[in-house]
Amino acid sequence: MSNREDHRYQTAVDLIKSEDYSSVLDLGCRDKVLKKFLKPNIKYQGIDYKESDEVLAHNLENGIPFEDNSFDIVCALDVLEHLENIHFLFEEILRVCKKEAIVALPNMYYWKFRLRFLKGKDLSEKYPFTTTKILDRHRWITSYYSSNDFIEANSENYLVDRKDVFYQYRSDFLKSIDSNFSKSKPNLFVYTMFYSIKK
Repeated sequence: MSNREDHRYQTAVDLIKSEDYSSVLDLGCRDKVLKKFLKPNIKYQGIDYKESDEVLAHNLENGIPFEDNSFDIVCALDVLEHLENIHFLFEEILRVCKKEAIVALPNMYYWKFRLRFLKGKDLSEKYPFTTTKILDRHRWITSYYSSNDFIEANSENYLVDRKDVFYQYRSDFLKSIDSNFSKSKPNLFVYTMFYSIKK
């Protein structure tokens, strides 16, 4: 696993405010990488397209197949933008979590994505118009501002913290560009937004 991926999962876990959590639901869990960053001996449950140990195969367009307040923490890292009914899934996340939800949304207005598009390439591999059906694709082009507005409008009764995350370049020079310019132009220089929504 790359340092970039490690940083993503560590950021999500560092945002968890509830220290006494004992159960985590990981939506769009892939190969359960998040689990290795969580504290040991918790009840872990993943949901993704393929069933495996601790992973339930389920289409999140149909909601989350658990009772209200079933898990202390619900994580949805780069998941919402993959669904047609993003508002419904967000409601489901808040319904199922007992203490806190951790949500990450990509900023597709980030300068690297814009540059790819200007070069005549796809915005990312999640958007191409293909000849065959693809399950794992983005349905929304999320931006810094639209993501913040979405979370704020749909979390009015909760305590929300946001952490802006930068692309994990090897070059300190590129890191400093993003960090410095993000203060005035976050829609261009913030790579991902992480949110802690606490009940």
